[in-house]
Amino acid sequence: MFTLRPTARLARRLKHAPALDTPPATMRLGDWYANLVHVGRQQLVLAISEKTLLPLVVPAAPVAGLADRIRARLGEVLTAYGIEREVIEGETAAMAEIAYGKTTSRQLLGVLVELARLLPFDLEQTATLLETSLRLAETPCGPLYKTAHSFPDRTTVALLAGDELARVHRSGFWHAPRGGRATKAPTVRALTAYHEAGHAVMCGYFGSPPHRVSIRPGEHTLGRSLAGSPGPGSLAAVYLAGFAAEHVLLGRRPEQLDHEITFALLARRDRRLGAAFEGAGARDGTRALQALLAIGADGTDQELRREVDQVYEATRDALDAEWPRVEAVAAALLERGELDREAFEGLVGASS
Repeated sequence: MFTLRPTARLARRLKHAPALDTPPATMRLGDWYANLVHVGRQQLVLAISEKTLLPLVVPAAPVAGLADRIRARLGEVLTAYGIEREVIEGETAAMAEIAYGKTTSRQLLGVLVELARLLPFDLEQTATLLETSLRLAETPCGPLYKTAHSFPDRTTVALLAGDELARVHRSGFWHAPRGGRATKAPTVRALTAYHEAGHAVMCGYFGSPPHRVSIRPGEHTLGRSLAGSPGPGSLAAVYLAGFAAEHVLLGRRPEQLDHEITFALLARRDRRLGAAFEGAGARDGTRALQALLAIGADGTDQELRREVDQVYEATRDALDAEWPRVEAVAAALLERGELDREAFEGLVGASS
C-alpha cells in the first residue's frame, strides 16, 4: 500500500479526488509526490519518494496506467542499483494497492520544482527515461537553509541495502576506482566519510577548523559538516572539497558536481531563486557555490563554469597534497561517527 500525492495540475489529469487522510504506506520508500512536467512536446510525470527523494520519470499517457508505470520504473531503477531481488519485489508488491492523497510537504514540493528545472538538461544527455531517472537521482537535494544535502541514489541504496552494498552503480559513485587512491569501490558510509573529511580538512586548510563533522544519517542526508568561518573567497573551495575528495579517492570527477553547477546557474537567471540564495549564502557554507554564482558574479554561463572549474582543480590539488589528513579524518569518522573541533584538531593539528 502506498499513497500517490499529485500536484493540483496532475490531479486534474488523473481525475481522482485526493483525500486528506490516507492509510500509512507499507513500502520502505514511503509515499510518492508527483507532478506533470512538459518538456517540449513531451508530457512526463516526475515522482519522488518522500523518504529518500528518489526521482522516477515516466510518460504521462495513458493516464490509466500511470501507477503501473511508476511501479515498473522503480523496479528498473532498483535493479540498476544492485538491490537484492527480494527487496525489489517487496517494494513493488507494496505498490499494487494505491490511494490518492493531498500534498502535505512544502519541502517535497520544492524538491519536485528543483528537479523539474533540471529535467530538460538530463533528457538531452540520456537516451531513455530510465537513464534520465538514474541521472536525475545523482542531483544533490535538501532544504535550502540546512547545512547538509543528500543524494537520492545514495540515500535509497543506504535505506534498502545498508552499508554493505558495494556493487557497481551506473552513476560513477559505485564504479570501481580508475586511477584514484582507493583500491576497491567504497561502501556508502566510507565514501560519505571521505566526502565530509574533504570539507573538514579544507576548512582547516584555510585556518578555520569545523565545529563538528558527522556521518550519522539524518532524515535526508548521510553526513554533514558544520564549517567554521572561512573567508568569503574560500567558501566555494570549502564547498567543492567534498566532491574533490571523492575525485581524489576514486580517480574521476563526480557527476553530481555538474548537476549542482547547472542548478546554480539556473538560480542566477531567476530573481526569486537568486533572492533565496542571497539569504542562504550568508550563513550556509554548503550552499556557498550556489550563492556565489547566483548573486555574486557577472559573465556568461560558460565563463562562470570555467571559473568554478579553476577553483575545483585548485581544491583537488590541495586535498591531494593533504591526503594523509583526509584519510585520518575519514578513518576517525568511520570509527566514531562524529568529531568535534577538538577531536579534529587532535588528528590534523591545530594549524592545519
